[in-house]
Amino acid sequence: MSMSLEAKKGEISPVVILTQDPMDAKYIADTRLEGAVCHNRVRNMLGFTGLYQGKRISVQGVGIGPVSAGIYTQELGEDYEPSCFLKIETAQSLRPEVKPGEIVLALSAHTTSRMNRLRFGDRIFPPAANYALLDRAFELCKSNGWPVKAGPVVSVESAYDLGTAKKLGERGALAVDMETSVVYTSAARFGVQALSVLGIVSDADGESALDEAARKDLYERLIDLALALA
Repeated sequence: MSMSLEAKKGEISPVVILTQDPMDAKYIADTRLEGAVCHNRVRNMLGFTGLYQGKRISVQGVGIGPVSAGIYTQELGEDYEPSCFLKIETAQSLRPEVKPGEIVLALSAHTTSRMNRLRFGDRIFPPAANYALLDRAFELCKSNGWPVKAGPVVSVESAYDLGTAKKLGERGALAVDMETSVVYTSAARFGVQALSVLGIVSDADGESALDEAARKDLYERLIDLALALA
């Protein structure tokens, strides 16, 4: 039985949009879902379930970093029979051709976290997206005129890992976030389709960055994309 989610079986939809901030989950429920009901208040990690264009959708906060996100995606997988995880978040670019304002679809995820090494006896597990979801997302972005790129990303355990992320960027990683690797790992364990959709708000050094209004517009775009995929 889940220790972090109080929802009863059936109260969480098979399709779950995941956000770092539980208040983002509330915002999506308030602005996009009809008849949304709060299915989780444990530790204020809010989650909601409602209808979007007649389809049942859940949105759940998972917190910041691989440990927190790992707890929620594991408990979702163990107790609520999800079929799809759609992770949306802002991120930083690791490559000069990936500009603020663009969307990055995470094909796979390097990580600086030791969680998977501990799980797999110090062996490397390279978690990846569901390709059908990624392909649909790429075409949706193109049809809407949203700048998009697809490729590997780096999920860091802390801000102190940025140096390693930059080295991986030199070898083709497009962006840096914190949770994609563990979301994809949980999805693989439970047979769940998964895609991480990242909105680029700055470069890794923060020298080129979107202003607050542009960040909000980009996040609205991520929400719209996730709901179109759901």
